[in-house]
Amino acid sequence: MNGPHFHSRAQGVHGAGNRGYNVDQYKAVVRTMLAAEPGTVLTVEQLSAATGVPGRAIREILSKADGVDVILGGDGNAGYKVAVSRADAERMTSRLGSQVKTMADRLARRKAWPWPAGGELFGGQGRGLPD
Repeated sequence: MNGPHFHSRAQGVHGAGNRGYNVDQYKAVVRTMLAAEPGTVLTVEQLSAATGVPGRAIREILSKADGVDVILGGDGNAGYKVAVSRADAERMTSRLGSQVKTMADRLARRKAWPWPAGGELFGGQGRGLPD
């Protein structure tokens, strides 16, 4: 491994042009993850205490770094950890695949929403489920 490729990773989130972190914060979080004992699960709170980086930025950083500067493992339920094996990384890959499917299904439902001719829900009469 040639080490993390820090120079190009703090580019922003989802192309929004405004990132919630800077390159120094990115480096601090990734280095903290890589320095942890193999298999150690770190929570956002632990990472924030260790790095001084806010929790939301930590989530953004790890999302951006995963598969580039570090490969995350486990199921992600208890916190974050660096994968210790291919099988460990596959658990996270499977979880991400499930999330992608769920989001794709949601996107398809939204695109298929049966808008009325006027484009207003419930005829402009307020909100709620129809009887």
